[in-house]
Amino acid sequence: MPLEGHADRLGTSLSGRDKRFLAIITCVLVLGAVASVFAYASSPAAPSSKGCVVVTVASSLGGTTLRNCGAAAKRFCRSEGRLNSNIAAACRRDGYAPGPVRAGG
Repeated sequence: MPLEGHADRLGTSLSGRDKRFLAIITCVLVLGAVASVFAYASSPAAPSSKGCVVVTVASSLGGTTLRNCGAAAKRFCRSEGRLNSNIAAACRRDGYAPGPVRAGG
């Protein structure tokens, strides 16, 4: 059931105050979008993977990307490379010696 006078209110045009409000909101949204694009475009590039072992593996919530560099990569390959053949392959590809791969890994 329509409210009394509701149809009349819907038939009238916006007041000057309402138009200014909508113009301000539109400007804020446009400026926010421009600022977001500028922030994304000026952000630094992803770090280089030289000297790092980067591998994506299955995890409890789907998949995760593991990234280890330098001495941490060497330790990672020695300990985790023997547990997972995908990690061992990534270690070999990047020049790190993995531990021996266990069967079923």
